[in-house]
Amino acid sequence: MTIYDKVNRAKDGDSKSWEEIIDIFNPIMNKYARLLCGEDTKQDLIIFLIKLINKIGGDNSNFLEDKVILGYISKSIKHEYIRLSKQYSKYSIKKIELNLDLDLELELDDDNSLIEVLDLLNVLTDKQKEVIKFIFIDCNNINEVATYMNISRQAVNQIKNRALNKLRMSI
Repeated sequence: MTIYDKVNRAKDGDSKSWEEIIDIFNPIMNKYARLLCGEDTKQDLIIFLIKLINKIGGDNSNFLEDKVILGYISKSIKHEYIRLSKQYSKYSIKKIELNLDLDLELELDDDNSLIEVLDLLNVLTDKQKEVIKFIFIDCNNINEVATYMNISRQAVNQIKNRALNKLRMSI
């Protein structure tokens, strides 16, 4: 039975065909799940695969050959991996390196340094902490922070510079 036949049977509700398709693409999904290190990454990729299979047109003559449909699904999974990695990179804080261009460099790679940084941030006001978080951890630019906080760019820059000076003095 070709993959094209399995896809059509799966779309018709054959659970055995679904299992076989997932087994075929399991190695590539495992690879990308390991690379992303997310808890639910493999499940996200399986859900994507199911949605992709359901979108494939039954009358598409391009998919009659196994190599074409395998390539299409593999590339689609790879693109989903890239999309997920971009999404996860915004929120992951495994290792944050803050190079503040002011001779202040902090590297978080264990629990002790994270505690030290959190203690260091206690010298800042709430507004300064918020600006530092938005700029250096969430990677927003000054315009975005100014818009979000409903203040001018100059005010954001002043808050940032005062916070960095306080951090430098307390180190």
